[in-house]
Amino acid sequence: MSAPGAETDHSFFWRKLHSFTGIFPVGAFLAEHFWSNGYALVSVARYNETSRELQTIPWKVFIEAAFIWLPILFHGSYGVYVWWKGKSNVSAYPWVSNWMYTLQRWSGLLAFAFIGWHVYTERFLTHGHSTFADVERALARPLYLAFYLLGVVAS
Repeated sequence: MSAPGAETDHSFFWRKLHSFTGIFPVGAFLAEHFWSNGYALVSVARYNETSRELQTIPWKVFIEAAFIWLPILFHGSYGVYVWWKGKSNVSAYPWVSNWMYTLQRWSGLLAFAFIGWHVYTERFLTHGHSTFADVERALARPLYLAFYLLGVVAS
């Protein structure tokens, strides 16, 4: 029983939900995304076929919203909140664990920006109909490729 007027601390719940959404469904989607995009290593035709198949999933918008967009939005937004509230002490205590804490926060921020940009360019600008030729043309630009590689590694 808490004291009258005391607020309940829900931070444990939000931290655990943040961790959970990072593994499932966000982590599961990332694995599937790598798997389906990996067909580009098989052939151009197989990549394009897989891309077309993914666009015909029944209830696609509902499934994307419930199992991809909302979890990513929560995980990323809460991650930015944690980053904003976190206190790095790497300059005072340059230990490995402090560096890992700092790098995790910054890579999460980079991943969040990359995912937003990736969704915008590959989902909304192409209306979800990205082809091998589209991706190949985009990745031929050095800055695009560099940001893409950094974003994938950060993710």
